[in-house]
Amino acid sequence: MSNKHQHLQFLQDAIARMSNHSFVLKGWMITIVAGLVALSFTAHQPRLALLSWAAIVFIWFLDAYYLWRERQFRSLYNTVRL
Repeated sequence: MSNKHQHLQFLQDAIARMSNHSFVLKGWMITIVAGLVALSFTAHQPRLALLSWAAIVFIWFLDAYYLWRERQFRSLYNTVRL
């Protein structure tokens, strides 16, 4: 296998990992927010519902970071491909 082909495969693997991390983060966000909202209704603590907003913002920034990194790897992939 040529070095260029190996490099492209490495970049594809990195892009796939970034995409997978983003997908997993979204799943965790749904779980955390649903749990906090359910707990806030059960315990009659509206502050816990507000905490879910903090979780949403935090995970949103993490997801944006992974998307940014994935786009950088895609750009690098296109550069190496040519």
